[in-house]
Amino acid sequence: MKDIYILGINVSHDISCSILKNGQILCSIAEERLNRIKRYTGGVDREGMTNKHLPQKSIQYCLDAAGVALRDVDLMVVSTCVVVNYENYTTRRLTKEEILEQLPGEVDPAKVHVVGHHAGHAASVFYPSEFKDAAVIVVDGGGNLFEKVNGNGAPELFEERITIYHGQGNTLSVMKQYLDGSPSNGRLANARHCSLGDLYQSATLFVGFKGGDEGKTMGLAPYGTDRYFKTFMDAITLNDQGLAIDGDFQFNKWNGARKEYYGGRFGRARLSGEPLRQIDKDVAAAVQYALEETLIRIAEEAYNLTKSKNLCLSGGVALNSVANKKILDRTPFEHIYIQPASGDDGCSLGNALYGWSTILGQERKPQIKKAYMGRTYSREEIQRAVKRYAGWVYPVETNDVLKETSRLLSQRHIIGWFQGESEFGPRALGHRSILCDSRFADMKDILNKRVKHREPFRPFAPSILAEYGSEYFDLDCPSPFMLLIAKVKKSEAVPAITHVDNTARVQTVTKEDNDRYYDLIREYHKITGVPLILNTSFNIAGDPIVETPEDAIQCFISTQIDYLVVGDVLLDKRKLKCCMFKQWPQDLKRLMVKQLKLLRARAPFLSKVKKRAEKFLRKSQNINVKIPG
Repeated sequence: MKDIYILGINVSHDISCSILKNGQILCSIAEERLNRIKRYTGGVDREGMTNKHLPQKSIQYCLDAAGVALRDVDLMVVSTCVVVNYENYTTRRLTKEEILEQLPGEVDPAKVHVVGHHAGHAASVFYPSEFKDAAVIVVDGGGNLFEKVNGNGAPELFEERITIYHGQGNTLSVMKQYLDGSPSNGRLANARHCSLGDLYQSATLFVGFKGGDEGKTMGLAPYGTDRYFKTFMDAITLNDQGLAIDGDFQFNKWNGARKEYYGGRFGRARLSGEPLRQIDKDVAAAVQYALEETLIRIAEEAYNLTKSKNLCLSGGVALNSVANKKILDRTPFEHIYIQPASGDDGCSLGNALYGWSTILGQERKPQIKKAYMGRTYSREEIQRAVKRYAGWVYPVETNDVLKETSRLLSQRHIIGWFQGESEFGPRALGHRSILCDSRFADMKDILNKRVKHREPFRPFAPSILAEYGSEYFDLDCPSPFMLLIAKVKKSEAVPAITHVDNTARVQTVTKEDNDRYYDLIREYHKITGVPLILNTSFNIAGDPIVETPEDAIQCFISTQIDYLVVGDVLLDKRKLKCCMFKQWPQDLKRLMVKQLKLLRARAPFLSKVKKRAEKFLRKSQNINVKIPG
């Protein structure tokens, strides 16, 4: 019997590719891991268009991992958001012809199927789950354009914002959709948006972060007060007629152009480089509260529509792990499943699974218990990488890498940890991780100062042996993908991973799903008596997570990570050389960037100069850009 290969492709932000063989996932990867440009959209072409480009490197990566050529693929399933003109924010649909033109080779058009953005999200979470019956909620900034006929008989375009599905067996049935209250008709934004993703992004931009940095807003929220809870809740109307959000509380381009957020209620937005203000913390707290309360009501509606005890969540908003846990705690749902790539990168996986189960009508194969979907790097590839950087690093002789690494962790060393296939999605889950001792409160600040260079208010997450999860956290279910936040029961024992509100974003680790990582934590437990370690992504601020052994070694050399484990090789660095030629320039660069940000904040005219320069560069260099919303 001939093998069936299906290629899933996501075209929006975080462009990505996935490939299936006979319904089984072989490989999934986001383009950012390969071209090293974080949250890559495909760039802006000479016509000023973005959200239209295929992930060329990811497509080839997946084909190579499967050992096939493009001509051997039986089906290609592509989902898109809206194509956006970056100059005037007009929108349109991506055509099948544009997709065919970008494929790296001749392809029979009959093999290519274009599906809805929310359909890709829904398939990415329901089809790989173990649920035979589930409510599926997709919540994000926005998806596809839908055509509806108005009272005058003229067609109008509306953008999807929230969709509730009922997943049963092989089928996904739409139960309810929330579309904008007014037609977009070729504009990215209007005064009757109903996007919870855009609501949250508005706050993210107001407090001085970038679009895509919503996780920072979530981390900042516990520092705020309830001063604006009612103000934000009053801006949201959810009833039988649908969802409506006050236009002042959502990102839209005319408000952005005037630098006026929330109709001026809270003053001006914070500029990058300025200190955080109390108003920033209060707005973060208010938007987090409003999001949680609205999602809980939508989840209750999904339960009433489906009567299922199982819930699947997808879309970028499903990365809000604080809200996820509250939905589980405060709704009738008994079980929850969120796959690790809940954002748009996960759509490529959903598209491939949609092709298998819906287009081809094959029986679905529940399969995602772990997030490791990249390719494996052989021992020979690792040895070549180590040899290439032999002037900078050298192997440490040891009889047992796991025991030696756990001993180094217990001595407060910072460890780079590179194993097996890379994770799919934004979380490092024990294959591309930086690890630290969880027992000392100052480890968070040490890690930040020496390696991560993140905002000091942001917490780091724990990886815990699954059998101890409920002992250390208010958590009675698995959390393998770090998508649930729970109260910490023993914060005095693990202060390095405990946030200011006594919570943590938990990863539960099992022997079955992560053999080597589990064994490392177990060895650490034997030494310290604590069954969890601090785990953060293997990258520095602003960079994608490392993908290759070379990426890992380069990050190791250019930071103050103490040791690096690549496969079964423990590496130390030639410290004097690394300090002289790598560390000092990095520190100087960070100092200069900080001073430039402060200068920009104090001299507004520099912001205009910067924007004009960026506009010129977009046209001349096709650089990446993230369109808010």
